[in-house]
Amino acid sequence: MKVVNRLLKQTRIPLSLLVLLAPSSLTLADSNEEPGLLLNLEAQTLYDDNIYRTAHKESDDGIFVLKPTVNWHAAHGAHQFNLNYAGDYGRYFEEDDLNYSDHNVAATAKLDHSNRLNTDHAFTYHKGVDKPGSNDATFLPGDSPDKWHTTQLSSKVTYGNTDSHGQLVGQLAYNKERYTNNDANFRDNNELQGTGTFFYRI
Repeated sequence: MKVVNRLLKQTRIPLSLLVLLAPSSLTLADSNEEPGLLLNLEAQTLYDDNIYRTAHKESDDGIFVLKPTVNWHAAHGAHQFNLNYAGDYGRYFEEDDLNYSDHNVAATAKLDHSNRLNTDHAFTYHKGVDKPGSNDATFLPGDSPDKWHTTQLSSKVTYGNTDSHGQLVGQLAYNKERYTNNDANFRDNNELQGTGTFFYRI
């Protein structure tokens, strides 16, 4: 596959909306992050002089991009909880086949069970497309980008604290990736990983 050098010109127009809402039923403990809801919206306009990343007969186009994010943080005692959403919406002025909508949702929980035992849990779901230029594949006019979604789950158990002579950490992670168009499902994969680590301080 050919990697094509190209000039990318872009103009950014930022727009932000910030809102903080503190839940009255949840209190924060030992965290620098205040409980509440944080909303942000970023808008961009971009110009790309070679949207298909071809070596000849380049096509140019403008793109309007919206990137909303939502971040929620809460605590209950020493337990910490986070829920995040990040969107990426792109609309081309002429080449509608390249329009995209990416969604990324993540949730985490940090549980403080005792002075020595802590667990961390995470879930992530990401739905997106392979945009032109994101890999070495050459796009042709009329082609649709590959669409995919991934699901990730992980849990970590930590026994021992920073003052202990020894600390034991075990982690289990699972990742699933699926492609949904262009007969690209041969790229589907599942991955399961387990790790164990023992720390000892002399």
